[in-house]
Amino acid sequence: MLNVGCSAFDVEEKQMTNDLTADEVRTLLKPEPHATCRFVRIAFVSQKRIGPGGLPPPFAEGRPAGSAL
Repeated sequence: MLNVGCSAFDVEEKQMTNDLTADEVRTLLKPEPHATCRFVRIAFVSQKRIGPGGLPPPFAEGRPAGSAL
C-alpha cells in the first residue's frame, strides 16, 4: 500500500502565486486547437498501440493505448 503521508523525495514547499496572467500562461503552455477540447497541450502519448480492429469506429484503424492532455 502506498503511504502518501511520507515520501522518499525531498520536496520543497512553495506558495502558489497569481503572478502570471492568462496570456502568460498561454504563452508558456503553447496550447494547440483541438476538435473536442478547444485548446490543449499533449503531455504524453503511449508508445503501445491498440491494433486495427481493436476498437469500434471511428477508432477502428488503431490508436495509441493511452494519452494525457
